[in-house]
Amino acid sequence: MGASQPPLEPLTPEALWAALDSVPQGVVIVNGRHEALYANRLARALLGDRLELGRPVPWPVSGPEAGFLPAVLGGSLRARSFPLEGLDGLALILLVAAARTEPSHIRAGADEHLEEVEAIAHLGWWSWEVGHEAIDWSDGLYRMYGLEPQSIPITFESFVAMTPPEIRDRIVSTIEHCARTGDGYTFTTRSAQGALPMRWRHSRANTVTIDGRVSRMFGTTEDVTEQMLTEQVLRESLEQADRLARENEALRAEVEAQLREVSASRARIVQAADDARRRLEQDLRDGAQKRLTAVGSILRAARAGLDPAVKPDLVRTLEQAIEELDEGTDELRSLARGLHPAILTEEGLVAALGALANRSGVAVRLRADSLGALPPAVESAAYFVVSEALTNVVKHAHASQAQVALHRNPGGVLVEVSDDGTGGASPEAGTGLRGLSDRVAALGGRLRLVSPARGGTLLRAELPLTDKLPDRQFQG
Repeated sequence: MGASQPPLEPLTPEALWAALDSVPQGVVIVNGRHEALYANRLARALLGDRLELGRPVPWPVSGPEAGFLPAVLGGSLRARSFPLEGLDGLALILLVAAARTEPSHIRAGADEHLEEVEAIAHLGWWSWEVGHEAIDWSDGLYRMYGLEPQSIPITFESFVAMTPPEIRDRIVSTIEHCARTGDGYTFTTRSAQGALPMRWRHSRANTVTIDGRVSRMFGTTEDVTEQMLTEQVLRESLEQADRLARENEALRAEVEAQLREVSASRARIVQAADDARRRLEQDLRDGAQKRLTAVGSILRAARAGLDPAVKPDLVRTLEQAIEELDEGTDELRSLARGLHPAILTEEGLVAALGALANRSGVAVRLRADSLGALPPAVESAAYFVVSEALTNVVKHAHASQAQVALHRNPGGVLVEVSDDGTGGASPEAGTGLRGLSDRVAALGGRLRLVSPARGGTLLRAELPLTDKLPDRQFQG
C-alpha cells in the first residue's frame, strides 16, 4: 500500500481569487438575483464598464443554457452559467470571446441554423427558470420586440414593462397560473410595441416540473401579422362578397318581381284586347249585322211586290241594292269573325279550327288530341296562330296542302302548322308573326318558325297551362 496523502489545506480567499484570475476565461460569480459578486481580470476586461459588482450582469443567463452577448471588440461573447452546489444559490458564469471573422464552433452548426430559421419564420424562443429574474431570449425574440439582439438583459419585470397595458394583466395572470399549476398556454395578442406598428403575435409555452414543482417555463413567440392581415383582407373580401350577394339577391328578386308584373301586365293587355274584340264582334253581330239583315228583308219584300214590266228601273235598282247589301253583310260577317269568332266561344277550339280549315284556300288536314277545357286566353292564342299561319300559306307559300296539329301535354298545348310550300318565311317580313309572337310571349309561351328555302314552313307555338294565366272569362 502506498503512503497516505497529507490532507489538503483549504484555500484562502486570496489564493482562490488569484487562481480564478489565472483562468484563461472570463469568470463571474452571481447570486440568485443575478447580481455580480466577483469577476476575474479577464471578465472585467471583456465586459469593461458593462460589469459592476452588486448589479445584475449584462447577460440574462440562468441554468446551463448558453447565448451570445453583442459584439465585443469586433467579435462576439459566449456566456454559460453553472450553479454552484451548496453555495446558497450562487452560480458561476464563464465568458469566452470569439472573433466574428474567424470560424468558430460556437457560432456554427445548429445555433446558426436556428437563427436562420427564426429570421425566416419570424419566430423567437425564450426560457425562464421560475423564481429567477433573468429570462433567456433568442435573437429573433429581441428583433420581434424592436430591440438589437442581446442589447439589454431581460427580466420578468422588464418583460412585463414591455407588454402593452391593454393586455398586460391577462398575460401576467396566465404566466402566473402556469407557473403554479404546470399548465401550458397558447394565445394570440394584437398590440403596438413602442414605435412599431400594430402587430399580431402567437405565443405558446410549456413547463418543466420537478418533484411536483414548476422549475422552468419555455416557449416560442411567432409574429403572425402577415397571416392575420391576409385573413383580415380575406374576411373583409368574404364579407363584401356576401354583402354583394345579398344585394344581388335583393336586386334579382326585385327584377323578377318586375318581370312577373310585366308578364302579368302583358297577359292582361292581351286579355283586355280579346275582351274588346269579342265585345265588338258581338256588337257587330247583334247590332249592325242584324240591322243589315233586316234591311235586306225589307228590300226583298219590296222587290217581290213590284212587276218588272211596270217599273223595270225600280226593280233593277232594288236588285242592285239587295246585291250590295248582301256583299256588305258578308264582309261585315268576315270582319266580325276576324275580330273574334263566335264559334270559338260557342263550340270550342277544335270546331273553330275546323271552320278555318274549311274556309282555307288550300287543302288542310286537322289533327287534334282530346284537349279538354282550356283557358280562354290559350284558346284565343291557338286560334289566331292557326288563322295567321293559314292566311300566310294561302298568300305566300304556294303550297298544295297544309297540316294543323294540336297536342296537350302536362305543361301546356303545342300548336303546329306546316305546309309543303316554297319556304323562306321570316318573322321580319310582316307584322302578323310579330304580333303572334307578342301574344304567345304574353302568356309565357314561345313561338318558333322553321322555314328553309324550298323546304316548306313549320310554325310551332308552345302555350303553357299555368296558374299565371289570366283567370278572366270572356263576357258574352
